[in-house]
Amino acid sequence: MRITVETYDGVRITGRNWEDILRQMKAMNFSQPQTLEELMAGLAHRIKIGTGEVVGVGTYADFGHELARIGYLKIMEEKKDECAFV
Repeated sequence: MRITVETYDGVRITGRNWEDILRQMKAMNFSQPQTLEELMAGLAHRIKIGTGEVVGVGTYADFGHELARIGYLKIMEEKKDECAFV
């Protein structure tokens, strides 16, 4: 799988899966060492306060798609690996 997203402020992030994307987002937020779950909960909370939008925190992929739904991320590419049988 390959995913490329662009954040609302123009930063492009590419990863093998949504966990990779969130880990890179976490690395960009170096003011708070936290787990990915804490990152998702904190970001969802800040978005709720700032915009009133409720962002569901489920799986990493669910959360990424929720961020795209509200415009925080734009999914540029989301390709699943193709399996070829011989």
